[in-house]
Amino acid sequence: MENKFTDNEIMKALECCGVNRDCAGCPKEKEPYGCYFVLCGGALDLINRQKAMIDGLIAGQETLQKALCDKNAEMERLQEHFRGLTKKVESEARKEFAERLKQMVFFDGGWEVLQPGTIDNLVKEMEGKDGLH
Repeated sequence: MENKFTDNEIMKALECCGVNRDCAGCPKEKEPYGCYFVLCGGALDLINRQKAMIDGLIAGQETLQKALCDKNAEMERLQEHFRGLTKKVESEARKEFAERLKQMVFFDGGWEVLQPGTIDNLVKEMEGKDGLH
């Protein structure tokens, strides 16, 4: 007869024989020599399997945490790069705006003059709202 325990049988036997010290109800109580001889080995096997499973889960969690840290670092690097590009684009837009505005200035009696609406029209043009860009 097979003396191996299933995981559920090990837990039931530990409850009956180990905790209550009464083999009545033990899945292996009718085995020769009772359950004691196979209970210890079965409990050790169960503990070792569960420990291996826990160790694997911990290793997997550590791997996931490292991957998450790597992704977060990459995301921060990309965000910083995007901020730099945004600043550059904004700076270039301001320079272009100033240069184009200077071309629209005319002198009237020594004064630099712009026609009414010039700045608003230039902003619309640069934003592409009037279909020019």
